[in-house]
Order: sequence, then C-alpha cells, then structure tokens
Amino acid sequence: MSSILIIEYFFVGFAKFASTLKHHTFILLFIFFSSLGFCQNLQSVKWNNLGLRKFNKQNFKEALADFNKAIEIDAAFISAHNNRGITYTKLKKFDLAEQDFSYCISKDQENTTAWFNRAAAKQASEDYKSAIICYEHVLQSEPSDIQALIQIGICQKELKSYKKSLAAFHSALLLDNSNTQTYIQRGLLKMSKNKNEESLLDFNTATDLDSNCLEAYYYKALAKMELGKYSSARKDLTIVITKDPLNADAYYKRGVANFDNGSKKKACADFRKAMELQHKLAKATLTKYCN
Repeated sequence: MSSILIIEYFFVGFAKFASTLKHHTFILLFIFFSSLGFCQNLQSVKWNNLGLRKFNKQNFKEALADFNKAIEIDAAFISAHNNRGITYTKLKKFDLAEQDFSYCISKDQENTTAWFNRAAAKQASEDYKSAIICYEHVLQSEPSDIQALIQIGICQKELKSYKKSLAAFHSALLLDNSNTQTYIQRGLLKMSKNKNEESLLDFNTATDLDSNCLEAYYYKALAKMELGKYSSARKDLTIVITKDPLNADAYYKRGVANFDNGSKKKACADFRKAMELQHKLAKATLTKYCN
C-alpha cells in the first residue's frame, strides 16, 4: 500500500460494565489511518493531515471539516475518504461512513484497510452479520490477520453463536498464542455462558502474559466475584486502582467485593470514591447501604 499507516486502538472503557456482572459487551475497533498520499494535490494532503491532528485530539467535528476540504480539492483522495469514514464512525453517522469505505473499496477491491474499517463501522452500529462478512473479506486477502479473527469472535458472541465465537478465538490463538486480547475476549465469552472457572483461566493467562494489562485484572476480578471469591477479587481490583487511580468502575466493583465480604466500612469508602469519579450507580448504592 502506497501510504503511511497509523494504527489507533480504540476500545470501550470499563464504564460499560458497571451495572452488571453477567452481560458484557466489549467492542475493540482497530482503526487504520493513512496520513500521506503520493501523487496527491498538496493542498488536499495538507487538509487531510490537519484533520488527522484534530482527530487525534478527539476534535471529531473539526477533523471532519478538514477531511471534507481535502475531498473537495481532490475527490479521488482515498486516504481522506478512509479517514473521513472513521470520523463518521466516531460521530455515529454509520451510513455516511459506509459510503466512504465503499468508495475506497470500489477503487481497490483488495483494500483490506477499508474492508476492516467498514467492518468496524458495521460492528459499532450493531450490524454484526454484515461486520462478519467484511472481516471475512479481510481474511481472504490476509488469512493471518488475528484482529479480524478476534472481531469475528466478538461479533459471533453478540449474535449468541457460542461455538462460532469460540472457533474464531481458537483460530486466532493458533496464529498467536501470546495475544492477550484473544484470551480476554474468550474469557468474556465463557463468562457470558456462566463458565466462570474457565474464564478465569483465560484472564489469568492474559495477566501472566502482560502484568500491566488492567483489563485482564478487572475481568479476572469479576469472574472471581461470580465465584464468591471476594477477597481475591478485591486484590485484583486494587491492582487496577493502583495503576489507574481514576477508574471509577474499579472502585465501585471493589466496593461490591468489600461489601459482600463483610467489610461495610471499606465498601462505603470505595462507593464514595466511585461517586466522586461520577460512577452512575455509586450515589444510589451509598444511599441504600451506607447511610
């Protein structure tokens, strides 16, 4: 591919999981940015790069305006279409994102970046079946693309296809058995079927592979709480809090673990901290259990 690619890993934060231990949705979007085009109009490239800088500062509406200008100057600028499509995805304008990615694909059917980004947009809009089809196009050209396999596994989980989801994660692990995200996602799949002991093995593997993987510690704690292992869960959540002291979900869940373990005073302290960090459930929990 004749352009420089910048990869951004975007995933939903822990707040998504605050209200339940049993139902988890984890969307991980691997979004590819091409920043420089060759044989492009220099003004178009300038606006595209300005858009990238604004996007990286999460100024999505301003970035969109710059990508629009790049495309106005050069309607055939593939990178600008790709980047605008990603920005539309961030702004939840999925139909418009689809148009940009489809344009990229119409110019190059083997454009795996555009196929992946179109899949990510479909996935973000909860059109999981269409997302899987797009990820499969990626795999046709790049059969060893682990991220496409992981995302297929996530989509199949959302479609309640346990066996197909498990098979996708298994295929990803055959390609690379040291990828922590595969173990985390397979662990979440098993938790969705209340196979908490099995999920714990996957989360343990993830933390063994990466001792700084806070996601894995967090989900490991949730699995332990489902199994009634509150003291051990509290230790995992303390690791998360130590490394990420602004993590409201970790404080809230540690409060739950403390409360269920009989430590009301510690639980209420955690709920208060979670409330300070604007956790949605903390205030009601404090009112009910700590007054």
